[in-house]
Amino acid sequence: MPYAFQPGDATIRAAFRRIAVEQSGHAIAALSVSGPNRAARVHEARKAIKKLRALLRLFRPAFPRFRRENRALRDIGRGLAPLRDADVTTGLLADLAAETGLPVPDLPPGAAPLTPAEVETRLQTAIAGLKALRQRARGWKLDAQGFEALERGLARSWDDGRKALKRARRHGTPEAIHELRKRLKDHWYHARLLAPAWPAMIGLHRQLAGDLGEALGRHQDLAMLEPVLGNLPNLRPLLALARQQRGAILADALPQATRLYAEPGAALAARWRKYWKAADPALPRV
Repeated sequence: MPYAFQPGDATIRAAFRRIAVEQSGHAIAALSVSGPNRAARVHEARKAIKKLRALLRLFRPAFPRFRRENRALRDIGRGLAPLRDADVTTGLLADLAAETGLPVPDLPPGAAPLTPAEVETRLQTAIAGLKALRQRARGWKLDAQGFEALERGLARSWDDGRKALKRARRHGTPEAIHELRKRLKDHWYHARLLAPAWPAMIGLHRQLAGDLGEALGRHQDLAMLEPVLGNLPNLRPLLALARQQRGAILADALPQATRLYAEPGAALAARWRKYWKAADPALPRV
């Protein structure tokens, strides 16, 4: 089923469990396939893990096990991150080299890909963790029902994004921009989950948060690449181009994020609650 609350969900709790079981299953399946296209499989698994963490944040105030399960997913994601980072670094170097007309440089020793044995160990560790989480998710409980189970989490996550935006505008560091990107991704996933309440209106949030998240993801990848470029001789044109692209991304993304986050979380959650109440009566109410 889609990553969204559906008329077929008997209750909000049932939807919460269903989505968690489905997404953990998607991640397990992606990591369990052998053969080529490892980067694509890891990417799919990481997306499913991010969906799971966004789901938990939406229900955070009503979900007693939030900290434990969020920590488990965070650790699984961190274990997979080096697999993704090596592929992204190689791809970005090729892109920048093509734009400048320079040959693609070799990676320095510190940025070399993991060995096959290291990759397999990380994959199996992630699969085991996801299987354990999927089993626990079948029995997850909430302290509230209906929209009340997620309303405070929706508002809190939105306000976390507003705070991240302030820090990004004030400091502009890669760390601050990355935090804003994560909070935008959370809202993108929350909009996907709640879109059935009013697809046309909530879909606008989904589209903008998704576009901004992708742009800031590119910014983060370029920021990660800059230390690598600094260690490679005679590649100042690549470094200059990376910095130029990062600046252009922020010049476009930050004003849009400011408009997106114009209202406080309580106001957004109250408005979306009205959409939910006016929506298809087959959507879960309890």
